[in-house]
Amino acid sequence: MSQGRRRANGMEGLTAAQSTPPARPALSSQRVRALTLEAYVEPFASSGRYRDFGELAAARGFDVRIYGSAPGTTITRNGDSTYWVAVR
Repeated sequence: MSQGRRRANGMEGLTAAQSTPPARPALSSQRVRALTLEAYVEPFASSGRYRDFGELAAARGFDVRIYGSAPGTTITRNGDSTYWVAVR
């Protein structure tokens, strides 16, 4: 083959210098005909009388460790109707 020529797919052709233009950002959009909004909400506040605050002694168990009665725990009622619990 002569200089400046190449063989491609069984045909001879001239080679040319190519330049690639800089990439442009592409935007795409879709029209949404139906919009579904789903939510699951649980109450974070409730009212009632609570007593014997505690925790489960073991995972998947039914024994409750009552704060203030169980060894290593204390519970103190604050003046603003909140409690301070300490567990060692």
